[in-house]
Amino acid sequence: MGFPDFSDAVYPAVVTHPISGRKVLEVVEQFLDRVITPQQFGLSNDESIELLERLVAHTKKPEFTYFHQWREGDMVLWDNWRAMHCTTGTKPGIKRLINRTTIEGDITLGRVLTAE
Repeated sequence: MGFPDFSDAVYPAVVTHPISGRKVLEVVEQFLDRVITPQQFGLSNDESIELLERLVAHTKKPEFTYFHQWREGDMVLWDNWRAMHCTTGTKPGIKRLINRTTIEGDITLGRVLTAE
């Protein structure tokens, strides 16, 4: 079974947290493709790629990284506005149970890309 063929989505690189009002860098490497119309922002395509590479490198700095050492009974909560998250996987033969919940909000950040 393959992945569904979703439409391209566009998200702002910086957003404002709805509660704290702080600016949040929303550059997530695994979902990153390109800057849409970088010329609108005074950048060439090459400059926009370089900027994205620098922003991604910034998000990978050790001071921004947390690795959880799982123990039975652990529960981890995070604010999706402030934390990029991923897993490194589970060793073969290890049984795990995952319960996930999402708290619905009233803010939508992305939009479907219709034209560039």
